[in-house]
Amino acid sequence: MPKNFIQDIAGKIQEALPDGMKNAHGEAERFVKEGVESALSNFKLVRYEEFEIQQKILLKTREKLELLTKRVDELEEKLAKLEG
Repeated sequence: MPKNFIQDIAGKIQEALPDGMKNAHGEAERFVKEGVESALSNFKLVRYEEFEIQQKILLKTREKLELLTKRVDELEEKLAKLEG
């Protein structure tokens, strides 16, 4: 998320306000910022870098799981042959 994301949204909303409302710049800006911050606080956001790290960890874990599953299958086959 860009650093000035909230300020950008607040600015765009303020530009769309009628002229009479633009005079209440400070109050409107504060109101909009509070509203946007409140809405964003309901989301669980992570940085993209953190997401990439978790994605790589998941891929490695998945690869290890596949290798272990294959090994267990092979060991079960050997055990079945020994028992049979």
